[in-house]
Amino acid sequence: MIWVYGICERPELPAPSGRGLAQAPLDGVREGELLAVVSRHISPPSDPARDALWAHERVVERIMADRAVLPMRFGSKLADDDALREVLAARQQEFLATLDRVRGRVEVSVRA
Repeated sequence: MIWVYGICERPELPAPSGRGLAQAPLDGVREGELLAVVSRHISPPSDPARDALWAHERVVERIMADRAVLPMRFGSKLADDDALREVLAARQQEFLATLDRVRGRVEVSVRA
């Protein structure tokens, strides 16, 4: 099973170095003009424990360091690379258009 952290542009660049959930190494799955940053697991966490949420967030922030990214919701997982490539191929134009919209912007959150 693969855990997906985010979908980004510039697939010619490697996935960020480092580790994700459960200290699994990060990897990239490329399809066309997109790269999905993933880690591979036998049994990834099912509960959003605080440490797992922060690990997911740290990976997304590493991706943002050098390219636009569409962060995936915590718990986004697929069976294998082929299943992920199918999603990336089917929605490639939508993802590319959204990456164009978010490039160069930052997310700001306010809690009251």
